[in-house]
Amino acid sequence: MIRAAAAPVLTPPRRPSRTRAMRNDAHAHVWPSMTSYAYAPEHIPPCVGDVDSILRVMDDVGVARTLLVQPINMAFDHAYVREAIRSHPTRFVGCALANPSAGSAGVEALRALLERDGFRAARFNPALWPRGRAMDDDIGREMYSMCGDLGCVVGFMCFNGLRARRDGDPRTSVEAIRNLLEAYPKTKVLIDHFGFCKGVEDESFGDLLALSAFENVMVKCSAHFRVQTSETSTREQLEACSTLL
Repeated sequence: MIRAAAAPVLTPPRRPSRTRAMRNDAHAHVWPSMTSYAYAPEHIPPCVGDVDSILRVMDDVGVARTLLVQPINMAFDHAYVREAIRSHPTRFVGCALANPSAGSAGVEALRALLERDGFRAARFNPALWPRGRAMDDDIGREMYSMCGDLGCVVGFMCFNGLRARRDGDPRTSVEAIRNLLEAYPKTKVLIDHFGFCKGVEDESFGDLLALSAFENVMVKCSAHFRVQTSETSTREQLEACSTLL
């Protein structure tokens, strides 16, 4: 007698729960009002940028957390950004501005911000290094390696381009970056604003792509207005994004 096997009971697959992806803003600045802070004439902020204003914008567009980068118009006075992080630790994390001109005192000031005050990254601006020094000098190396030891990111803000070199400087910005990457592979790196390359035809865009040889390098596709060559160059930025990806 041949017995028919019972048909298996098929259970429909469970659909994964749909959760809304968290939106994070990877680059923003905040600063106090002109009535509450004594700005130097050349550092007056271009618009309103207080903490309450950015929180309202974040809520309006559904941004959960924001990286606050220390603004240059406040130089190395991190008090306002520090207080923003302290008051809203679930909404903000900070990127401090490295002060290489202060020597060892600058190293210790950066250490305090990273270890104690809620900052998880440090911005290296080559224009802030003393004339005749590059970002891979002794102070730069100490700051850079410290960031790696603390699990913090170093962001490079090469406003004049990756190949920029001031009179008397020993090497270009990208050469200094490569030296640091080779010497301290543990430190994670973020290249700000496309490396200030103005599209894929920029002579330094190849230098930016070459940094992909290092697994710990990321590029921030941000501040499009800084790298546009014209008002209609949005396609250039999309091409740059596509190439980087």
